[in-house]
Amino acid sequence: MRWLLARTDAMIEELEVLNLREVERLDATWLLRLGRLVRDLPFVYQAPPRQPQSPTRVLDWLFDLQAGLLAIKSHRRAGTASERFSMAGGAALATG
Repeated sequence: MRWLLARTDAMIEELEVLNLREVERLDATWLLRLGRLVRDLPFVYQAPPRQPQSPTRVLDWLFDLQAGLLAIKSHRRAGTASERFSMAGGAALATG
């Protein structure tokens, strides 16, 4: 779990720099990176964007994803398989 949090933290730092540089759209390599990240998650999560997005939109997406990781890390569990952990994007926590 730590490596996923470290990975998302690094991505967030990169995006914050791009945002400060006023980059309007991320290049296609970000779409690949986000897709790989979703495949490595221990829960079902919404698909990453399919087209280039602004750094701020991807930051929002990553913050929501991190909230799901932190919920698992702090041992909060969903009551049923259909219960959702949801902020802006809605990560569904997989249960037993």
